[in-house]
Amino acid sequence: MLWSTHCITIRRNEALAKLEIEKATLIGDMAALMNGAVEHLETALTLVDSVSEQVLASLGGPQGKYDSTDNAPIRHLAKSRIYLTLGWCAKRQGKIELAIIHLMKALELNEQDPYILYNLGCYHAANGNIADGFRFLERSLEKLPSICATALKDPDLASLRRADMRKFARLVGS
Repeated sequence: MLWSTHCITIRRNEALAKLEIEKATLIGDMAALMNGAVEHLETALTLVDSVSEQVLASLGGPQGKYDSTDNAPIRHLAKSRIYLTLGWCAKRQGKIELAIIHLMKALELNEQDPYILYNLGCYHAANGNIADGFRFLERSLEKLPSICATALKDPDLASLRRADMRKFARLVGS
């Protein structure tokens, strides 16, 4: 019965975090509401280890299932999604180094996820780490070429476009 309680608590905290993010976006009070989202995500992260893989599989990911091209354990996929969201929150709070740390943890758990790779490219580029920005952007585009349309307009990648427009154009196909 304990796993059932943890399962419900994980889902509740993920849902509460999403609500905090949506409220922050709507009313513009990012700092306070992002802190609430982070708190819920950190709680969910601690609970992921306390439930079985079967229970985690029943929770599913953002689209109702956890998906991996490298057959990563579901626990890793669940934690990588939480770290990805923690990174997104840190970026929105202006804590770019913390965002990169969260995404590197996500990448350790699921190194095939193109969204983790793409966001690492964006965050490194926004932080002035041009070489790492290009490296992660290229890896993400190899996994999911449809991200090219997003990359063309993404303001986080502006430093890559300025640093080497030819390389950027070659990567995104423009």
